[in-house]
Amino acid sequence: MLHQAPVKQQSDDARFNDIHQSVELCAQEQQATVEAVSTLSQQIGEITPIKQKQTELETQLIDTL
Repeated sequence: MLHQAPVKQQSDDARFNDIHQSVELCAQEQQATVEAVSTLSQQIGEITPIKQKQTELETQLIDTL
């Protein structure tokens, strides 16, 4: 029975290491997703006024025709 304790400890350590790596990977992916969403939000913020100006110019063009 004393012989099994180190093997079980190694097995537990390996599982803990696997779980730790999984949590680290999830955290990295979450951070990458947050950064991507932030970038997209900024880009949308830049596009919105341009789209509004385009709509105004289209209206002016239609009115002049």
